[in-house]
Amino acid sequence: MTIEDVALYLGVCTRMVRDIDKDWRRRCFAKLRLRDLEGIAIDEISIFERPIYLTIVMDLKTGVIVFVGYGKGGNALEPFWTRVRGSNVQVRAVAVEMSSVY
Repeated sequence: MTIEDVALYLGVCTRMVRDIDKDWRRRCFAKLRLRDLEGIAIDEISIFERPIYLTIVMDLKTGVIVFVGYGKGGNALEPFWTRVRGSNVQVRAVAVEMSSVY
């Protein structure tokens, strides 16, 4: 269901449903353990009408998004790689699109 559908069904405002959803996601995903990360997929998406890019890194085994960076290309991934090096993670496989920016 969409947030609007849930709010209508429960008879509450959409902001309340959004806040509950945001809090739940923060508690579930705020402290992702990277040490189990073996394979990742990297891609970028554009949002809004004018292109604003986000670079997404996903765990290939679980499908969980482990990082979202602003922009596209290698610079958007620097905070992720810093975190990976600090966590002593052994990434064994990386799936990326054919773009030369990665």
